[in-house]
Amino acid sequence: MVEELGQNEARAAKAAAGKPDWPLIRRDYEESDLTLDEIAARHGVKKGQISYRARVEDWKPRFLRELDSSMFARRLLAILGQQIVKIEKQMKSRIRNGQEVDGKDVALLNTMARTLDKLIELDARTKGNKAKKTPQAENLRAQLAQRITELARR
Repeated sequence: MVEELGQNEARAAKAAAGKPDWPLIRRDYEESDLTLDEIAARHGVKKGQISYRARVEDWKPRFLRELDSSMFARRLLAILGQQIVKIEKQMKSRIRNGQEVDGKDVALLNTMARTLDKLIELDARTKGNKAKKTPQAENLRAQLAQRITELARR
């Protein structure tokens, strides 16, 4: 604790002298759980200065520390599912109103099916496994295939 207090005083003195320790600030930014406000206060710099350096010097984004590939894939699958439901509602609304189904919707569903396959493949690669089909992914794939088939009949 005393040693840390001495380090903090040294940092504050260095910052007061107008010479921030950017390598240390970068380490705090990329590796610590400190908020941007806490890092700025600790080193006597402004948040904007840290954000600028992070962007210009291509520092590792802070949010990437918390994302693992499986969580990221699950989030993307959930978003994909929401988009499918949204498009389906739009298409049903068009049909109810006597309008033709837009070919763009069909193309978008096809693109989503390919995206789903890529997500499964990417997730498997990051885990070092052969691509295996999860029930959630298989369900989405089946829904997409069914909707594309129904649209092709219309």
